Amino acid sequence: MKQAGCKRVGFGVESGNQAVLDSIKKQQTVEEVRRAFRWAKAAGLQTMGFFIFGLPADTAETMDDTIRLALELDPTWRIS
Repeated sequence: MKQAGCKRVGFGVESGNQAVLDSIKKQQTVEEVRRAFRWAKAAGLQTMGFFIFGLPADTAETMDDTIRLALELDPTWRIS
């Protein structure tokens, strides 16, 4: 992708809690998200992550998991 001119990639992470991801049938694991970010960064791509708070299975604890994952992933692009 980088060789074709791609500079940035965004990932629909949604949640940092596996049970919440499973409840919305996301069909991805938190570890796959971590791996995707690592690979994109290693390829020299800028990264963005999209997260959702207030999903049906969310609790204060699962939303804390999402915040922790977002900080861990350290995306290049942040909107505050």
